[in-house]
Amino acid sequence: MKKNILVKNGKVIATVAGLALFIIGLPILIAIENKGDANKTGEAVADASFTAEPLYGVGALSDTETKVYEITVVNNYNTRNVMTGVGAFSDEVIGFTYDRDGSFSEDFLISCEVDALSSESVSDNEAVSSNEASDDMLDEYDHLAIANVSDFVNIRSDASAVSDIVGVIYDDAVADIITFKTDDAGEVWYQITSGNVEGYTKACYFIAGNNAAQVAGDYITTYATCNVETLNIREEADAGSKRVSYLNANERVRVIENDGEWLKVSYGEGDEGYLCAQYVSTTEEFTYALTLEEKAAKEESDKEISERVKPVTNDTTTTATTDVAENLTYINVSTPPSQLYTSNEELRSAIINYAMQYVGNRYVSGGGSLAGGTDCSGFVCYVYRDFGYSVSRIPNGQYTSNGRYVSYEEAQPGDIVCYSSNGSTCTHVGLYIGNGQIVHSANSRIGVVVSDINYCGGVLAIKNVID
Repeated sequence: MKKNILVKNGKVIATVAGLALFIIGLPILIAIENKGDANKTGEAVADASFTAEPLYGVGALSDTETKVYEITVVNNYNTRNVMTGVGAFSDEVIGFTYDRDGSFSEDFLISCEVDALSSESVSDNEAVSSNEASDDMLDEYDHLAIANVSDFVNIRSDASAVSDIVGVIYDDAVADIITFKTDDAGEVWYQITSGNVEGYTKACYFIAGNNAAQVAGDYITTYATCNVETLNIREEADAGSKRVSYLNANERVRVIENDGEWLKVSYGEGDEGYLCAQYVSTTEEFTYALTLEEKAAKEESDKEISERVKPVTNDTTTTATTDVAENLTYINVSTPPSQLYTSNEELRSAIINYAMQYVGNRYVSGGGSLAGGTDCSGFVCYVYRDFGYSVSRIPNGQYTSNGRYVSYEEAQPGDIVCYSSNGSTCTHVGLYIGNGQIVHSANSRIGVVVSDINYCGGVLAIKNVID
């Protein structure tokens, strides 16, 4: 594991010689070299390679007294490491970044900022920790957790297996990590919020942090919503195929495959069949935890849909279910714009005015609504959805799939502005509002805000999905 010591707004004034330390009988060589000016935040001024745990670093980057402090870091909610650093940085703010090891991606960094005071004593055991993000851009799913279980896992009122169950989270559903807690047995629990549920569950049941960010797009679920009064679910992708169930207006099912004409769907209690694509609308969403009441309602609904056209059998008789004729009369299922717009400019202005109503709302990784809180791509997706547009639920999907690319000079209010923390993949999006500004769900620290279009560096692309 490699440890990089970063200096903010400081100047390196000396080259620090290597120093050998012995920890539990194992020497650790720390090499620190002069890197010159470090006026730019995040510029590396010293590297130290370590071969043992716990890790210790020693350096004097100013001529003041060296201090010792301890930082406990949760590697983006996946692994706990205790790092002890020694260094005198005058009154500068310093930061530590840690490369992932073992099962973690090597290119992911998390940071923790602390104050190192030049002349005040610091206890050897004084712990300083932070999981707060900076005001700069974070990756889209910095606090996202994805359930990785065989079926579902309970969410409890406290970090204890004997505390009350407040909900359940199914496999592949997402949650936003609020914080973490370690129980008496040393196991880490996440405090999470997901859907209408907030509570605790063990960290071992989740993919989180950078691992979740890398695979988040694989956990988007496509749903088909019935746009007509009743629509048959058929055994095969053919209008003459046997009907196995049906949907009523506004009911929805999970899409497994889509060939453009027919959708293979999962309905009821895990049954599969086909819907004619012409009579449904599709949306991309994350799935969320359920309260106990929501779980019971889902199970009852699934059972009812599964049994709609199946014969009912008891010990003595078999009774056919009531036959319901397919009714392809369209209903109003989408949320239309509040009025008919006479021009694209008027529509764009309405979109921005609508988005601006949510400035000040909170950021929630994987969040499912504008009012309750969502992430950057959810913010863009749900604003557009409320005006009748369907765009991808993830940043890279909005970058690669929706609309057409335009230059900055061509950008208009309502266009999607795409950013990247790695130079290629889109990791953040916002809506252009004009005059070099965007409105976006920025991060968990500041929520939905208006920012300069270059607030986090260069723009990856601008997408026009309106005209």
